Amino acid sequence: MKRITFLLLAGMMLSIAAYAQKRGMNYFYHKYKSASYTEGLHIPHILLRFAADDAESRKIIKLIRSLDILSVAKKNNPDMEELKADLYRAIRSDRYEDLIRVSSDGDNIALYFTEGRRDRINNLILVVDEQDELTFIHLRTKLTSAHLNKLMAEMNDGKPAKGWDGILGALSGSAGS
Repeated sequence: MKRITFLLLAGMMLSIAAYAQKRGMNYFYHKYKSASYTEGLHIPHILLRFAADDAESRKIIKLIRSLDILSVAKKNNPDMEELKADLYRAIRSDRYEDLIRVSSDGDNIALYFTEGRRDRINNLILVVDEQDELTFIHLRTKLTSAHLNKLMAEMNDGKPAKGWDGILGALSGSAGS
C-alpha cells in the first residue's frame, strides 16, 4: 500500500513539474492576447491543414501542431516595458535556447527553440521587435534537425547544412561546414 501511494505521489509530482515547465509562454500569451493594444491569434493544427495547397506545404504543416501570434502596438502603450520583461522572463523560465539573432536599423529579430527527445524541436518562437510594433510568433512543432536541415538546404542553393552549426550558418546567410 505504501509503495502504491508513493508511486502515485511521484507520478503527480512529475506531471506537475512537466506542466509547469511550459507555463511561462502560455501564461504570457493568455495574459496579453486580450489587451486593447494587442492582436492575438491562435491557429490549431486542423485549421493549418486547410492552408496547405500543395504537397510540399502539406509536409511542413504536418509538422506544426499549432501557431500563436501576438502583435503589440508600441505607440501609447504604457505596459510595453512590463510586456517585454514578461516575454523574456517566459522565454528564460521555459528554457528556450537562442537559435539566431539579427539586428538591423533598430529592428531586432530573435529565434528561440526548445528541444525534446530524439533531436525533436518542440517549440519555435520568433520575436520581431520593430520601432512601432513587437510581434511574437510561437510554433508548437514536431520538427527535427533533419527537417530544418532540409529546409535550410533549399534556402542554401541545395547544399545541405550539416548539423546545428550548418543550420545556424544557413539561417545567417553563410554556408555550413
